[in-house]
Amino acid sequence: MSTYINVKDPPYNAAGDGVADDWMPIDHALSDAAGRTVYFPAGIYLIGTGLVPSSTVILLGDDRDTVTIKCSSTMQGNAVIHLPANSAISNITLDANFALQPLRALVTSGIWLDAGGAKINRCRIRNCSGTGIYANRTSGTRITESEIDNTAEQNISIGNGSRILVSNCWLHRCGMSNIQIFYCSNSQISNNIIGPSGPVGAGIYPKDCDNLIMEGNIITRCRTGIEAWTTVGRSLLTGGNQIINNLISRNYNSGLSVASNGMSITGNNISNNGQGGINSVTSTIEPGIKVDPAFPGAGYVPGDILTLVGGTGTPAKVMVLLTFPGGSLYNVPNQDIALYPIDMGNYSMFPESNPVSVMGGNPTTPAKVIYTNSKINTGGSGYAVGDILRATNVPFTQAVRLEVTAVSGGAVTGYNLHDGGGYSGTLPNPLNFANEFGGIGTGFTVTPFWGKRYSPNYLWTYGLETIGPVLYCSISGNIITSTLEGPAIVLYDQGAPLNGRMNYSAIVGNVFRNNPYSIKGKTGTAGFDDTIPANNKIDLNIGYP
Repeated sequence: MSTYINVKDPPYNAAGDGVADDWMPIDHALSDAAGRTVYFPAGIYLIGTGLVPSSTVILLGDDRDTVTIKCSSTMQGNAVIHLPANSAISNITLDANFALQPLRALVTSGIWLDAGGAKINRCRIRNCSGTGIYANRTSGTRITESEIDNTAEQNISIGNGSRILVSNCWLHRCGMSNIQIFYCSNSQISNNIIGPSGPVGAGIYPKDCDNLIMEGNIITRCRTGIEAWTTVGRSLLTGGNQIINNLISRNYNSGLSVASNGMSITGNNISNNGQGGINSVTSTIEPGIKVDPAFPGAGYVPGDILTLVGGTGTPAKVMVLLTFPGGSLYNVPNQDIALYPIDMGNYSMFPESNPVSVMGGNPTTPAKVIYTNSKINTGGSGYAVGDILRATNVPFTQAVRLEVTAVSGGAVTGYNLHDGGGYSGTLPNPLNFANEFGGIGTGFTVTPFWGKRYSPNYLWTYGLETIGPVLYCSISGNIITSTLEGPAIVLYDQGAPLNGRMNYSAIVGNVFRNNPYSIKGKTGTAGFDDTIPANNKIDLNIGYP
């Protein structure tokens, strides 16, 4: 007997042409596997029903660039595939295709792990109306060398497990946080490239985890790089976690937020965070669509598809993920998660200005949205793929940066943003660019569509924040630089039930540079102060006092 099953071979005969529904032949192959590997040659395998193998299975594709399992517009099921215990999937793209789903009747994930021991390697998961990978009570899960992109909720959500590994992945564009990990122990999140996230999402959001290592990650363009919390009522008992040797840079509100005892925070580079600004002052072109807090609307329901009004070209569209009382799309700043874009549009001329009106659904009071984006104005000459360009217009708290991805005769025809920037005052239009690292191109400009995507939600920024009466933490050997509009480190007394400030902890051997303040305290909405609990050890820091 062969050690593998080819889904295109008889008796399965999957078409892999992106047209025929291949659910039945694939399901047949999975049922017959009996421990053998189910092999997918190059092709696009359309399915109208989620795959639910009944026993442990191994799925292997030729290459994730050539093998895609894709949901049809009539998809039924809450995931592209459920993986049973000790299953594995490699070298396959899973496309939930949520832009073509007429309603969000079913929250579709890419992979739903039903039990522990699963191995996900070199996969690409995208376009999910729910979570890219969802796992609960799945100890021993390994997610490695995979890309997860464009999910309406979290890229990865894992709860109630141990021995979890997420390593060497690229996680970007999600509506909430890139990695959410709850109630897990003895686990590791390492060497991932993370960002951007949603307007209130973190790069990594661990909650109530013990013995968790977060090491060697690059986290950028999120609201907060890492946000480590303990549930109120657990008395901050969570401990033994390490945040070490991460690069946490150019996040829109903050670098690192900690409300958990016994944290070891060592060797991190926490730089240039806070560019999204505060108090509704700062604008960005970080691509996205969020509700305008001044126009939350009423009468909307989850699944509504809203189309932006105005401009010339293909309009942008956004999906209502959830609503608040009365069908409103906005409640409080830290719950600014009601919308997720399903199409950023293709405009020859953007709408007139923010906020932008929307049509769709059956609202009793229409909402308005903040739309942020950019497009090529002039392509210039002399550019090459891979050029890194930096906007030269002022004033800014952080300049827009981008990478050239396509050229024609030396003129730029495509680019990816590396940084949506933070600008205030008179907003420049067009944006002019210079080469960041050599290169000979000149004359490239971008038309921005500015919006206050982050600044309405926040009153201060920071590099590193401890929240409430956390104890026994070590903050050492970090470089915290260029925090915009806030301290390098703030000890925050949030008020009940997190009364108090970090105590019996050490802030030793750090480097503070170009921050408005180095170490400050704060209570509630009051201003920053210099009150630091006496039982903390603060010593040998460069740049403090």
